[in-house]
Amino acid sequence: MPPLSARETVTVDGLRAIRLEAGDLRVETLPELGGKVLSIFNEAIGREFLWRDPAVPLRRFPPGTSFDDRFIGGLDELLPNDAAERLDGRDLPDHGELWTAAAGARVEGGAVVLEAELPVSGLRWRRRMEIEPPDGLRLEWRIENGGDRPAIFQWKLHPALRISPGARIAVPARTAEVGDPAWSRFRGTFRWPDGLDAAGRPDRADVVPPFDPPAAEFLYLLDLIRGEAAIVHEEEGWALRLEFPLEVFPAVQVFASYGGWRGHEVLVLEPATSWPVSLAGAAARGRTRRLAPGERLAATARLRAGRI
Repeated sequence: MPPLSARETVTVDGLRAIRLEAGDLRVETLPELGGKVLSIFNEAIGREFLWRDPAVPLRRFPPGTSFDDRFIGGLDELLPNDAAERLDGRDLPDHGELWTAAAGARVEGGAVVLEAELPVSGLRWRRRMEIEPPDGLRLEWRIENGGDRPAIFQWKLHPALRISPGARIAVPARTAEVGDPAWSRFRGTFRWPDGLDAAGRPDRADVVPPFDPPAAEFLYLLDLIRGEAAIVHEEEGWALRLEFPLEVFPAVQVFASYGGWRGHEVLVLEPATSWPVSLAGAAARGRTRRLAPGERLAATARLRAGRI
């Protein structure tokens, strides 16, 4: 087995990146883009698991930038919110503060530690990443309220995944709720994964359809049995799996473009601390996370990307 290694590099479109390599995986993270994970590549099967839009330049954007218009791809984290809105006297930017923040980074042996401070929410974010050979990635977080008043927030993992027709969304949920009918093939709330399409016909919501005709999907997957979410392609022989603490992430949001959103073919599989997208809407339903000044939230997740 190759030794664990982590090293700094500047070969990713001129941006400083840190590359982790061990076992079958090569992982690249960009401190200047809020710790975005740009690449998860499995060398044994020759597959890049993260989607990237080559038309969007790889550079920093100022706070308040429209996320959709500058959606590079990769794995982001949305913190402390998703939709731009004003809440509790704070103006929260589109898709949160973290994705436009420059994080500090240091290498510790075979791991990389990233840290950032979010001035609007007062939150301090820390993530430690280390490959667990042959094809696993361990992620450890600490989120702390560094402000002088309580912080109400959402936190979502936001991996944009490469997909192909026939792939299956494997989430042990009991219930699916349509997040926005304008961006879904289904309607209402249904027992996952058996939905009804717009014409009332039964259809499976967990299977990636052909990209012609173009379609899109936006669902909240709820009543999880376990903290797991995966995209699996039996025919092609690959899978990406996430394991996460259910007490921290009780829901999984699915946003998928099967050619129906800006022509993209991508699926975002998001473990989330709350739903819906609006932080104010989640707060009104008592679903948000809350940290008192000085209080911390810790979590650990594992990602596997390789053969089934």
